[in-house]
Amino acid sequence: MLSPLRLLIRKCSDQVVVLGARDTVDPAWVRDWPVYQPLDLTMTQRPNTPSLRLLLLLAALTSACGSDPATTTEGGLSETSTTTAGTGTTDGGESSESTDGVSGSASTGEDPGSSTTGEAQCQLPQDDALGRSSATITIENTTTEPRFISPYSSFVCNYAQAEVLLDGEPVLWDHAGASPQTCTTCSYGCSDGGAQGLIINPGQTAEISWNGGYWENTPLSEACGREACEAEPNWEEEDGVPAQCQVRRSMQDAPYTVRVNVLDTCPLEPEDCSCDDDVCEVFFYEPSAGDYTVEAAATFPAGATIVLE
Repeated sequence: MLSPLRLLIRKCSDQVVVLGARDTVDPAWVRDWPVYQPLDLTMTQRPNTPSLRLLLLLAALTSACGSDPATTTEGGLSETSTTTAGTGTTDGGESSESTDGVSGSASTGEDPGSSTTGEAQCQLPQDDALGRSSATITIENTTTEPRFISPYSSFVCNYAQAEVLLDGEPVLWDHAGASPQTCTTCSYGCSDGGAQGLIINPGQTAEISWNGGYWENTPLSEACGREACEAEPNWEEEDGVPAQCQVRRSMQDAPYTVRVNVLDTCPLEPEDCSCDDDVCEVFFYEPSAGDYTVEAAATFPAGATIVLE
């Protein structure tokens, strides 16, 4: 059955689409019409066609053309360009940025959950995982007198019974007394109140184990420094934030040097200098660089042997 139907038309690029109809209307018919123009047409319409279908077509057309005209040409017609999802071309044949199948949303490759506020985000430097290997540092006393190993450190505190050097420079190596400035610490401090040294009796050997870890100075972003400081209740803005921290690195098949600081005489009270065992630990209240140093080199994970002669 034929029935008149008053329809809304709109020019989309080079086509004028009639809502509810499958065919397009010749643009010449409406060249001088406004953007939106009611039109009386006579067309075949099935009695059982739901009005919802027309609404869906209207929504589709609005998505393709845009809800508001961006520019108009002579005669008031809107000129818009639609992009086919995934094709990268417009209905006018020109190249366009591909979308993700959602009208008006260009593909950027960004994580939808990422922040778009432009604020700096803290990306903490990560410690290396320690390997399964360890090196044994051996100190042999081949003399006829006890020798005393001072727990000296090139880092003021972080005293140890030996120093580890990489490329000729001391490093803060990973041991029980190490106190690195971690990347989640705002204010840093370590105790310089002394540490355990060694007494090695004549003909005896002391052993120190090293897991290959050492701490390396690493730049710290302002965002991370501020995050660490704001977590401390007594921090104030004028105190500033740290610009670097120490990150643990792990030795893997690399050369190293070990050094010990030796004293021929005990720097402590006589009662503290006696040792009835082969090797004894003794507390040095004021660790020193000793009377001299002795070094040995090796390639990790091989051990290094220092001989006191």
